Amino acid sequence: MKKLFAILVFLSMLLAACGQTQAPAGSIAPTPAGTNKNGSTNTAEVPNVNPAEPAQPKADSTPSRALDKVKVGTLGVFGDSAIYLAAERGYFKEQGIEVDIQKFGAATELITALGTGQIDAGDGPANAALYNMLGSKINIKLVAPNVTSEKGRDGGALVVGKRLSEEIKKPADLKGRKIGVAAVKGSASQIYIEKLLAPEGLTLKDIEFVGLTFADMLPALSNGAIDAAILPEPHLSNGITQGIFFQFRGNGEMFPGQEANLFMLSPDFAKKTDIANRLTTARLKGVRDYNDAFFKNKGRDEVVSILTKNTSVKEAAAYKNINFAAMHPDGKLNPASLLEEVEWYTKNGIVTNPVDIQAAVDTSYSEYALKTLGPYDK
Repeated sequence: MKKLFAILVFLSMLLAACGQTQAPAGSIAPTPAGTNKNGSTNTAEVPNVNPAEPAQPKADSTPSRALDKVKVGTLGVFGDSAIYLAAERGYFKEQGIEVDIQKFGAATELITALGTGQIDAGDGPANAALYNMLGSKINIKLVAPNVTSEKGRDGGALVVGKRLSEEIKKPADLKGRKIGVAAVKGSASQIYIEKLLAPEGLTLKDIEFVGLTFADMLPALSNGAIDAAILPEPHLSNGITQGIFFQFRGNGEMFPGQEANLFMLSPDFAKKTDIANRLTTARLKGVRDYNDAFFKNKGRDEVVSILTKNTSVKEAAAYKNINFAAMHPDGKLNPASLLEEVEWYTKNGIVTNPVDIQAAVDTSYSEYALKTLGPYDK
């Protein structure tokens, strides 16, 4: 018994000694405080490692990059499709951007907001308000086309009341007629009409313009208060479907290549080249989705669902009859049409200061987007 007891005591001492000198499997034995492994003095504090638990990896303290916030203006209309598609499908976030989409009730309000920096970017009409702002040396940058007038992809048209289908068959028959327009002075609609009448030897003095909202033009055409009107979508397809009027000439026939609507940047935001390039790239992806849906019938239902949610065209059925406007899928702008408009507005006393269109147009952002995405597969 004494011999067995002695053996047990010896084994206990041996196990105790091993516990003091051997670290648990998978861990690193700590160096005694104040001493390096080579025996020299160690002035650094030794971390308190619990040998019972493996040390946990240190969490990455580097924060993820915050999204750049950009305010983008729209009018909540069908022409804003690219912005809504890019937002809903996450294209802006892909480019590291968080967009704050702000809707305006009138085009002039949106243009003013761009000029004053209330918003950073937006889709808006190429109209007299824009050109007057440029003439006042407010350097809004004209970056890319939004809606372009092309034959067959007009987005709007000159229409004539159905009751006059036998009386008005050619442009000369418009002489003495009342034509509804959104603005009696300073409207691109007047440029369309002038270009249509000129080959007939007629001028704008040979017809009468009546200022009406687009919504009011339909009943006015129906009851004979006006004889014709310039209407955009969806009012165009709605009135044709209801039998109120017929399409006389599309916008693309009257003014081919006209940039009716533009993607623009505010003066200060345009200086932020990196963010502006990324914003333009994301928006161009939205433009391409629009083209895929309405000219290739690719992903159409989903695109329509997004647009009914965000634009004024709320009924999915309405998209079956719309004459979809052209949106250039490579973002190529036609400055010649803008120059022609400026000359017309200046000649008619609507734009009073000189406008340098060449200085206002900046296609570098669109060129960056095109280089990033590559040419659109038509």
